[in-house]
Amino acid sequence: MGNFVSDLMRYYYGTDCAMIAGGTIRADMVYPPGILRLKDIVDCFPFEDPVVVIKVKGQQLLEALQNGVSKYPALDGRFPQVSNISYTFDPSQNSYDRIIGVQVGGKPLDVAREYSLATRDFMVKGGDGYNCFLPESKGGSAVSVVDEENGILLSMLLRQHFLSSMTVGRWKHWGAALGQHWGTVQEHLRRTGSVVERTDTNHTFRRDSSDASARGASVDVASGRRKSSAIWDRPPVRIIEPAEMDLSESEDESEVAAPVLARELSAEEHELVVARQAMRKWWRLAGLNKRHAMGYEAGEELGVRWTRGISPQLDGRIKMVLRVL
Repeated sequence: MGNFVSDLMRYYYGTDCAMIAGGTIRADMVYPPGILRLKDIVDCFPFEDPVVVIKVKGQQLLEALQNGVSKYPALDGRFPQVSNISYTFDPSQNSYDRIIGVQVGGKPLDVAREYSLATRDFMVKGGDGYNCFLPESKGGSAVSVVDEENGILLSMLLRQHFLSSMTVGRWKHWGAALGQHWGTVQEHLRRTGSVVERTDTNHTFRRDSSDASARGASVDVASGRRKSSAIWDRPPVRIIEPAEMDLSESEDESEVAAPVLARELSAEEHELVVARQAMRKWWRLAGLNKRHAMGYEAGEELGVRWTRGISPQLDGRIKMVLRVL
């Protein structure tokens, strides 16, 4: 999430680099695959200070990174998430002397060079100890390029990003300049791996429409958007409860016996049926072994075995020195 948001900020403004404090990302939850709601974006980025652009010397970037890792391993909001910056730190050193290597754009940091930086206005005002970003008007040395009056909220930036990925070239009043801008942003995000395209490109809106119709949902073929929530908006159905029918064990929905009209399900029972069907499908798509869904065999030490559906992609932006005692 930190990489993606930092990249989006940098590509939106076309800066040399970007940096946000880890405490910018809130909500304290794991987002599963599926629909991303506006509420999710606002919960994750509730702050009302905008993204701004400043020009700083390389020395100020170094001081910012030193401040960002100074409290590690404490769960402190100042920990830096970056774009086009990679750094290595040693937590065994003194608090403000832990950074042992920094690169910007793949080249060693030049402390005398001026860099353009996209960041939060909160940090430019010295929040979380980032006093090195104070502008000249506040007694610092940073040069303001896009100030708080002209910056964009992170939540709005994310909304525009997702809207552009769905509607580039389709909005009736989409201007050429705006389309070119967001097209460039999307292309950069794909190249850096922050956004991964779907591999099942053979799917068409017509197929989506027919699939949805089978599930009782309607689809706007022109936009590809469902007009209603396909499953959750359906009223409770009447089905039988055969004792031998174990929804949690079936890998294929076709293996489940067709429901027989018998009694009306409560809302809770209906939700449980849908949840089991969704979990079976997720197991199949994620490549999970249904008998060892937790990722380890009996008798083995419990560990993490990432499935291909949730495996984190590491690109080496942040490295930590581990010293064996």
